[in-house]
Amino acid sequence: AMKDGWVPNMQVYFTRIEDVRFRRRVGPGDQLMLETTLSKRKRDFWWMQGKASVDGEVACEAAISAVVKIGG
Repeated sequence: AMKDGWVPNMQVYFTRIEDVRFRRRVGPGDQLMLETTLSKRKRDFWWMQGKASVDGEVACEAAISAVVKIGG
């Protein structure tokens, strides 16, 4: 069963990463927090908004699309 959008054996294949904006430099030792929000889903195709941040400050943003396969 899917819990929080994740199941065992889920395979994600990125099909497009666009509208990428780098907002801040990230260096060695920084803890990078990645967050994605599902914008739309149609069968195996997922569209998401992604954000990477360090210390609560946005480092990068992007629009991401992917094909998601569940199972072997």
